[in-house]
Amino acid sequence: MCIDWIANSLRACGPTGKRALIPGSLPTNHVLQKSVETPKTPARKPPQVSRPPPPAPDLVAYYNFEEIRQDTLQLAAPWCLLENSKEQIQVGITEASQVKLRVVILPDFTVQVHVYGFHASSALSTIEHVRLNQFLLDLHERKLCPGITEAGLQMYADLPSGDNHVYFKHVLGYCLDNSGVSCVSCVRSGSCTFVLNNVSSNMCVQCNAAKNLLMKKQQRASESALRPINKHDPLHSTDTKSEIVCSVKNLEVDNSLHNSLKDVVSKTPLETFWEEQQKAFSRKGHGMIRLAILLHSRSPAVYETLRQTGILKLPGESTLRDYTNVFGPKDGFNKQAVDELVRQSKELKEEERFVVLYVQDADSADI
Repeated sequence: MCIDWIANSLRACGPTGKRALIPGSLPTNHVLQKSVETPKTPARKPPQVSRPPPPAPDLVAYYNFEEIRQDTLQLAAPWCLLENSKEQIQVGITEASQVKLRVVILPDFTVQVHVYGFHASSALSTIEHVRLNQFLLDLHERKLCPGITEAGLQMYADLPSGDNHVYFKHVLGYCLDNSGVSCVSCVRSGSCTFVLNNVSSNMCVQCNAAKNLLMKKQQRASESALRPINKHDPLHSTDTKSEIVCSVKNLEVDNSLHNSLKDVVSKTPLETFWEEQQKAFSRKGHGMIRLAILLHSRSPAVYETLRQTGILKLPGESTLRDYTNVFGPKDGFNKQAVDELVRQSKELKEEERFVVLYVQDADSADI
């Protein structure tokens, strides 16, 4: 290798004056350039927006259903084990010989919370991420909705008979006192949550709305009680039997109505019918003639049958023709008929005077 290829800084002189290369030196002078230069990839720019940290791993408290069954052997008071099988686990809190709070755990880690036998929809629905004792402790510390406990509002609600009810009467139990066995109850909304999410509230929102409805119903009942009974009121609207008896005694009965009812009851239906027929024919005017003309125009055969059987006292067809043919037929407008229409239309309202003229062509062969 030629000495000219080595830079002076990489050469050293020994004690005898002989020049030598420094160990590790490489030729740097007169180095040939590459005929093809490989392009270099530009450096990656740093991100302008910082990335969020990766999500924390989803930790589970149980891997299988058997682990939950093992934890049921170490339940804390006041919880007690009701059922521990491969199908489900039931733990609860009893109060006055009934289960106040019941927790049902299924093999797929779903949880169902029942308060006095009613499903609480606001409770936690899974136990996969929390230990059983901690779940029961948190549930026991949460407040339960007491419902509507005002004694004056209990009478306006009925026992639950189906799923569709705005509010219902919830019987909590029975107690024995000097007057006998009494019922301890409250009124709840049909969509009561039973378990309160807000610690500061004393009642769920649904029961509070149901309480307002019951108070309005109580107010309407109080106003109705102050109003005297009317003869058109139904019997179930009165409170006591004495009020009904007192109201009946104070009713004023018209003597003419009493005598009319007495006459009707004392006669047979056939006698009453013929008397009404005679009264109808003895009236002034042509009311019955108009009815007879109407029946005859609808069906002459039926009209003749009614007249011959004597079911109705009806005039003959010749009598009806005397009324229907009172105006002789002729061409053009009949002045008598027009005058009669004008006379009758004077008593009609303005909207009743609108008429429709119907003209039917007559064939010469039919004339």
